[in-house]
Amino acid sequence: MPLGTANFSPESSDSSIFGIPLDHLNRSRFENWGQSGDDAKSVSAVVGGLNEFIGDENNRWLRCLAKAESFKPSSNQSSSHPEVPDDFQPIRSLSPIVLYGETGTGKTSLALSLIARVTSSCDVSTETDSEPACLAGSEFYRRYVAAMDRQTINEFRQKILSCPGLVIDNIDQLESKPAAQRELVYLIDQLNRASKPIIITMQHSPLEANHLVPQLLSRLSGGIGFPVFPPGLRARRKIIEQLQSLHRIPLTAEAAEWVAQRMSVSVPKLNHFFVQLKTELKARNQATPVADINPVDMVMLGLIFQQDKSTIEAMASQIIDSVAQEYEMTSTVLCSNSRKQTVVMARGVAIWLLRTMLGSSYQNIGTRFGGRDHTTILHAFHKYDGLIKENAKDPEANATLCNRIRTLRQRLDETFAGEMTLIP
Repeated sequence: MPLGTANFSPESSDSSIFGIPLDHLNRSRFENWGQSGDDAKSVSAVVGGLNEFIGDENNRWLRCLAKAESFKPSSNQSSSHPEVPDDFQPIRSLSPIVLYGETGTGKTSLALSLIARVTSSCDVSTETDSEPACLAGSEFYRRYVAAMDRQTINEFRQKILSCPGLVIDNIDQLESKPAAQRELVYLIDQLNRASKPIIITMQHSPLEANHLVPQLLSRLSGGIGFPVFPPGLRARRKIIEQLQSLHRIPLTAEAAEWVAQRMSVSVPKLNHFFVQLKTELKARNQATPVADINPVDMVMLGLIFQQDKSTIEAMASQIIDSVAQEYEMTSTVLCSNSRKQTVVMARGVAIWLLRTMLGSSYQNIGTRFGGRDHTTILHAFHKYDGLIKENAKDPEANATLCNRIRTLRQRLDETFAGEMTLIP
C-alpha cells in the first residue's frame, strides 16, 4: 500500500509550546543516580539527547515548573506567567511533589531537574551532605532491607535526612513491601518538618494507587500532583525538529509533519525512530556518509517502512481486538450486525482507528464488519471524526468518549511504534 500524502500546515510560532531545562544533564552527580547493579545509567539516555522537556497543551500544568519564581523560598513571590496563578506557592512548600504518568513520558528527568533546581538555592552549609538523595523505588527498598539486616537503620535514616532533598523514582516498585512504605512515610514526615523538598514519580495518580499503604497515600495526596503525558502534536513537531539536528538526519517538511502526525508516542520512541532511520540509511547508502544524504522525503520513508499486506492485516486485527477488549465484548460481537448502542459505539471507534491509523479503505473496513456498504462506513467515520474535532475545540464536549479513544490510540501507537511499523 503506497504512503499517503499528509495535509499539513505547521505553525511557525506557537505560544503553546514551552520547554523546561533538564538541569541534571550537566550535573555529574546524577550519572549513577540511585539504580544498582546492571540498572545503573545516566538518565540522559531517557530523553534521547534532548536538553529540555518540551511540552504543549497536553502538559500545560507543567509549564509552571519552568518558572524560577516557583522554586524560591519566598512565599510572597508571585508569578508573571499567564498560566501560573499569582498565589501559586513556592514548590518547596508543596512537598511532596508527585509526577505521575506512563513510562517514557519524562517523569524521571523532570524529577531530577526539579530537585537540582530546588536544592541549588538551599543553604547547605549546615548539611552533612550537600547532594540530594535520588533513589529508584527498588534501590530504596534494597538499602532499607540491608540497613535492617545490619541493624543500621538509624544510619540509613540519617543519610537521607541530612540531604537537602529526596527523589524516589517509580515508587510503584514498593508494591507488596509495606514495611519499606511505612519507613518512607516516616522519612517524608521528617523531611517535611525540615522544609526539605520531596519529589515522587509513579505511574498513576495517588488517588488510584491502591497498591500503596493508606499512610503513604495520605502523604502523597497531601502534596501537589502533576500528570505527565506524552507530547502532543505541537510538541512532537518541535521534538522531531531537534532530533533531526541531533541525529543529523534532515527530513523534508512533508515527511517531518507526517511522522509527527502518525507517531503520537513518547520521546524515547521518537528517538528510536531516528536511530532506526539512520541504520536503514547507512545500509542503503554504504558509500555515502549519512550527513551527505539528501533530506528524507515521503518516497524514502515509504521504501524504508513499507509494510506488507500480512503485517497490515495483523495490525488491523489488533486494533479490532483492542477496541473489543476496551468495551468488554468479543471481536465477533463487535464485527456483527448487532444494533445495541454499546456495540454501535465501539464499532464506530474501531472504524475511526482503522481509517486514521492504517489508512484502510472504506470498502476494506466494511468487509471486516459484516460486509457493510462503504457509504455506511464513511458515515460512521465522519460522525466520530466530527466528535473528536468538536472535543478539540471544547474539551468538555464528548469528553468520556474522546478520552477513551485517545487512550486506545496511544496504547496502539506505542505498540506499533515499538515494532517500528510506521503506518501509511
